[in-house]
Amino acid sequence: MGSQSRSFQRRVVDAARAQGLLGDLFWYVEIEIGYGRHAPACWPGVWVPVMPVGDDWEASSHVADVLAQIFAWHNAGRGLVFRAALTNEEALRESGATWYVWGEDGPPIDRVCGGCGAVTVVAAGGWAVCECGEMVR
Repeated sequence: MGSQSRSFQRRVVDAARAQGLLGDLFWYVEIEIGYGRHAPACWPGVWVPVMPVGDDWEASSHVADVLAQIFAWHNAGRGLVFRAALTNEEALRESGATWYVWGEDGPPIDRVCGGCGAVTVVAAGGWAVCECGEMVR
């Protein structure tokens, strides 16, 4: 997974559409970490959020750009560049990346209750109610 121009992305989408494989394409956010090196952006931990391209690739690319901006905002001052990139399900499987569809139930993460200190497993981005009655996010 490396840096991609918008024209390259358009050609990939056009080819996938012609082959009936548009449903196999996903957006993810890549980090430019210097010296021409790129890596997928992860949250939480090692989980890579991806989103389906869908029928309107330009609309979904804007949503992917928003996710890239969220990563940039949370990492301001670190000299990292974030941008949306395309991949497919086969490449995700072959890369060994741990991924999930952004906007759906995220991966399970531990949250500590502010009321009693109990640890609760919550889907990333989600919330739960602890046994003591406190909301855990």
